[in-house]
Amino acid sequence: MGQGCAGGMVKDPHIGDPEFGWQDRRTPASGRFGETYYSADGGLEESRLVFLKGCGLPEAWQGRRRFTIGETGFGTGLNFLAAWDLWRRSGPPDAVLHYMSVEGYPLAHAELAEALAPWSQLSPLASELLQALPAPLTNGFHRVTFGTDRVFLTLLVGEVGDMLETADANVDAWFLDGFSPARNPEMWRDEVLRHVARLSAPGAFLASYSVAGTVRRGLSSVGFNVEKKPGFGRKRDRLVARYEGAASPSRRPAWAPPQTLLDARRIGIIGAGIAGANLAAALRARGVQVVVVDGAPRAPAASGNPVAAIMPKVDLGSDAASEFSRLAYRHAVRTLPQDAVVSRGAVSLARTDKEADRFQRFASRVAGCAWAGSERVSAMAGLPLAHSGLISQDARTVTPIPLVDWLLSGSDLIQLSLGSDSIDGSVISALYAADQALDAIVIAAGAITPDILRAFLGETSAAELPMFQTPGQLSAAPETEISRDQRCVVSFGGYITPPIAGLHYVGATYEHNVTETPDQAGTLPLTAEGHARNWAALTEMLPLWSGTADPGPAGGRRSIRATTPDRLPILGPVGRDNGVWNVTQHTQHDAPHRGQRQNIPLYVATGLGSRGFTTSGLLAEILCAEWFQEPCPVPLPAALAVHPNRFEHRRLRRTQDRR
Repeated sequence: MGQGCAGGMVKDPHIGDPEFGWQDRRTPASGRFGETYYSADGGLEESRLVFLKGCGLPEAWQGRRRFTIGETGFGTGLNFLAAWDLWRRSGPPDAVLHYMSVEGYPLAHAELAEALAPWSQLSPLASELLQALPAPLTNGFHRVTFGTDRVFLTLLVGEVGDMLETADANVDAWFLDGFSPARNPEMWRDEVLRHVARLSAPGAFLASYSVAGTVRRGLSSVGFNVEKKPGFGRKRDRLVARYEGAASPSRRPAWAPPQTLLDARRIGIIGAGIAGANLAAALRARGVQVVVVDGAPRAPAASGNPVAAIMPKVDLGSDAASEFSRLAYRHAVRTLPQDAVVSRGAVSLARTDKEADRFQRFASRVAGCAWAGSERVSAMAGLPLAHSGLISQDARTVTPIPLVDWLLSGSDLIQLSLGSDSIDGSVISALYAADQALDAIVIAAGAITPDILRAFLGETSAAELPMFQTPGQLSAAPETEISRDQRCVVSFGGYITPPIAGLHYVGATYEHNVTETPDQAGTLPLTAEGHARNWAALTEMLPLWSGTADPGPAGGRRSIRATTPDRLPILGPVGRDNGVWNVTQHTQHDAPHRGQRQNIPLYVATGLGSRGFTTSGLLAEILCAEWFQEPCPVPLPAALAVHPNRFEHRRLRRTQDRR
């Protein structure tokens, strides 16, 4: 099944309207461009001849572990469904298909369903696509996974030049299927064709129904060898081409060079929290064996909390960090398994006039969010509330432990102490069990990541990751006659969840300069001060709780967060030896490997703070995309915003600016 949101698709006012209709009641068409989406002589047959056969499929993907198709003009999605259908029938066993498509004028959900209805042979795939596509479809990057078939769709919604400018991919076959150059010249301009060449793998195939001279000359000028072939239906010719240019240089900066693990078969993860669990699931979806080591029997630290709220970060910025936050939230709510969801939606109460203004501006920019008065906010929350606020329809409240367990299912799980004295011994031996080599190790151990990194590499390397241990406490409060009707999270600086098994959870504190040592599960003893702070924040904004008992006796949980100075996660290779630290394997305790020494790439996925359940899914997709030369699920600047070397890069830049 595809992972995504079901339901109607509402158009984002910021994207173009194709003015969908029907030509002669037979063929879907765009009134904006005055052209049909596919041939009246048979759209599916046209797609199979022009694009699939034109790119040498299925032969071109035989013997490949992964194959990437790029497309300009998603349209009705018919080309994607035709490729997916062919992949199902002829794709190599355990291989992965990526499909990256750009669309500036997307059809609404109902319009897609209507346009695809004639192709009954594709109806099961069309149903999965319609269920999985985000609703509403908004500007930017969207990643959708169809795990049963190992098919990944990366949909780039927006102006084609802007989308391809920030894309990072290694495309094996191109479908150029925008409306004709005469009707939509923007889709075929030289800048777009240069991006097509830049994103092409050496020898990439290309196919198009258009044989216009401008298209042929443009493709030839960027390195494609172009030919005409007999066309389909009433169209005399079609175009096929092969990229004969060299691989384009990476657009990644020198401080964040690309890292590939194209032949990776087995990867070790240290840490079984939400970061490690999402990475394990992403790797298994690509046929990679995963072994996970942790000191806790189940989700450690904040990943083991009784509840987690996934809400948008109210960020009005336009930089790469803000873009990452928006995309991470959108990805998280779209890919959650329904069994883990406790409630849908959230309201954020405005505490000041300045915050109210910020919420209103945010709501005007972000689909699924709305500014509302106290009456509507109260109806959304199921509680009598006196404040106006931001309604986030797509927010989710989840139960972390079942979600983490689900993500880890199918991985090899090993419970071992993660003390620094064990890293070079039992942990390495466990990762190398059954005489199998590792292709990489990822440290996803939250706040203790620097300790583990120090055990591997020494004090200097650990210091290069500026991280802080920030405890936070959740307090449990029994439901009341009024509060048992609460339907979603209510945020007020802190937050209170709907009742779960008769208990609300209020939190969470942020504690600084704490020197306590957590247990192996990453937890600390509850404090009366933490309960008091949570209760004071709650009753100040929600007076309906003022007459009830302090939540302290009902319990809660106090755990450690890993935070960073810029409040963004840290994801990627550690060190500067070709971008990767070389880890020397110490295997004195492992008889099959005794005396061996092997260099292993070492990565980190940490620093998720209080937003781990929001960011970790997208982080896993970003790392896999880099390793396996897949289409990046975010614009390249957003991927670089979480790179480990950003701190050193900023330090060096500040030093140069002072000179």
